Amino acid sequence: MKKTEWPQRTQLQRRQALKRSAFKAKPKQKKGLSMPLVVAKMAGTLFKHQPKPPAVFRSEQHLKNVAALPCANCGLEKRSQAAHMNGVEFGKGLGLKVSDALVFPLCADGFLRRGCHGLHDQGGIYDKGTAVGLQLTWLQNTRDELKRLGQWPEQADRDVETFVGAYLRRQLA
Repeated sequence: MKKTEWPQRTQLQRRQALKRSAFKAKPKQKKGLSMPLVVAKMAGTLFKHQPKPPAVFRSEQHLKNVAALPCANCGLEKRSQAAHMNGVEFGKGLGLKVSDALVFPLCADGFLRRGCHGLHDQGGIYDKGTAVGLQLTWLQNTRDELKRLGQWPEQADRDVETFVGAYLRRQLA
């Protein structure tokens, strides 16, 4: 048998060492302003965008105060969560949550027990007409109780008047 002139290559031997420079990460350079922003800066019309303030009332403390109350539906204590009102008529929409002013306490799911909050969100307790009426009653009772305890935030009144007032005006018209 005749040997070939070509050297045999195996996986364990390399003809040339690997270059390590290809694996080094290059430092990223900061890009400057884009051309329209450079022109705006030269013209003196460049401005910085400011985030919008929330359009509706938001308060973690208010949600905690509401959750401390007993369930508005069944009266169960120490298992409540702050449940937002459901319905487009109260400002709920795709990707939008109702104002934190429009919350009332409903009990959470427990062991072998479906809570009122889950049933409320899934529409499993009442039909739509009855549910809206009960939500308004629960909201009013929650508001009265928190005012009695001195925990109702005055900023929340604006959203209650805006959303619930608009809903009631549409119903009367």
